[in-house]
Amino acid sequence: MSTTKSEYTQLCTEILDAVGGSKNIRNVFHCITRLRIVPVNRDAVDMDKLSKVSGILKVVESSGQIQCVIGTTVPEVYEEFLAVSGVAAGGAVEAEPATDDVPEKKPNIITRGLNTLASCVTPGLYAIVAGGMIKGVVSLLTAIGLVSSKSDIITVLNAVGDAPFYFMPFIIGYAAAKRFKVKEIFGIEGPFDQDITLEAIEARVLGDQTGDGTGDEADTTEVTMQAEEMISYMEDYADLEYPRL
Repeated sequence: MSTTKSEYTQLCTEILDAVGGSKNIRNVFHCITRLRIVPVNRDAVDMDKLSKVSGILKVVESSGQIQCVIGTTVPEVYEEFLAVSGVAAGGAVEAEPATDDVPEKKPNIITRGLNTLASCVTPGLYAIVAGGMIKGVVSLLTAIGLVSSKSDIITVLNAVGDAPFYFMPFIIGYAAAKRFKVKEIFGIEGPFDQDITLEAIEARVLGDQTGDGTGDEADTTEVTMQAEEMISYMEDYADLEYPRL
């Protein structure tokens, strides 16, 4: 039976009450099955009350995070939690900052580093998992000889499976920009400054079917034109909105 929006709202309200309210939330994000909350003050979190909330399978405390195991519906719960709590994506609280009744308890530098790394990498997990599964299917089909490794379908599947990995710098750049509260365009534009060129993306995503490093130029013309158009648009937008000084 599917969960209704009102049930998500009730779940999020109970979670928010158990963790000490919006003022006690420094950051909140999620992985594939867990809602991860970084509290300002751990002592203000009622773990017993949180563990009894209906809809939470398990509560785990690790690396300064309160991790609520919810299941595959966690993206919907996360969006509703942001709406109920008034906490913006990335952890910025739009309400009044924490007052004396909720003293701030800072985690150590290692915990903060791990939390930052997790919030930057987590948004790309779905793409990584999908790409890995596609590559696994490709390996299985070619290993049992069901499809030739040089067939068109394998070429397409290889391109789709490799794409999340070769475009990962852009995904992480976008997530990092949101985490550090800067314009997302800077995070997306950053990889271009690291010699991630059109030719490199084209060669990696399409792959070299001949194995001699030359590839087939005729097969890449359409992708090249689309990639050039996309990059040109991004550069024009960046120059218009954020001209270089």
